[in-house]
Amino acid sequence: MSKQLITESEAIRDEVRVGANSAKRVGTLLVQMANEVNGIYTNVLDWINNDRPQGGGFILTQSDVVNALTDESELKPLSAKQGKILKAIIDAMVVDNLVTDDESKALSARQGKELAGRIEGLSEVYQPLGDYQPAGNYAASVHEHQASDIQETTDKKVMTAEERNILSTLGTKSILVESQSLGQNGYLKCSNGLLIQWGKHSGSTSPSVTIYLTESFLDADYIIQGSIIKDASDNNVYSALPIANPTKSSFKLDRNFSSTNTGVSSAKFNWIAIGRWK
Repeated sequence: MSKQLITESEAIRDEVRVGANSAKRVGTLLVQMANEVNGIYTNVLDWINNDRPQGGGFILTQSDVVNALTDESELKPLSAKQGKILKAIIDAMVVDNLVTDDESKALSARQGKELAGRIEGLSEVYQPLGDYQPAGNYAASVHEHQASDIQETTDKKVMTAEERNILSTLGTKSILVESQSLGQNGYLKCSNGLLIQWGKHSGSTSPSVTIYLTESFLDADYIIQGSIIKDASDNNVYSALPIANPTKSSFKLDRNFSSTNTGVSSAKFNWIAIGRWK
């Protein structure tokens, strides 16, 4: 009821003058009260029938709406803006899938229901095969097995202490290939420092030929051996001898021949050099 009608009603109630509360005065107040009650009734019917207020006390004003998330009023509606903010906060805290691994977010009720269904389905589908120990009869998390406890199959899975010792020393007793090139002109470089190089030369008119090595030796104290390649009808006697003072990365080779005469040769030849690279 409006404040004006309440004030007039209180004035009539408290009137002490004789004849002051005339029929007109009291009747006018009753008509005003009836009209206001009728307006409220009409608005309520319109709200029910049309889901929207048309006037009177059912129209929300700005002061009736809370536009903050800190207000504790239980009788005021929250603004749409604050509802949107609240929804964004909730959405950021909830995960609606089963693949996100963020530990700071909660799982949505829908995904929780799906997960419960999957777990329930596992109990019906998964039936382990084989013989299992009853509950409470399992081995300790830290325990040892004796060799007699292991049943060997075709592929051996267990190693004895002696075999482990042999395996542990293989790294120091074995020779590993560091690098290699196994062509007609190539080399083999081993982990223990051994270096072997070889090659074939197509011949030249010059008696001395310089051979440039692919890999350098540690020093010039390596062994060089050469051999002449001659035709089957050639009866000459040949020799291929390295010239003194080789370097770590090259050496010279002389080729000589002997028949009725002696001299230098331009024949093809093979060579091999063996030494250390470290």
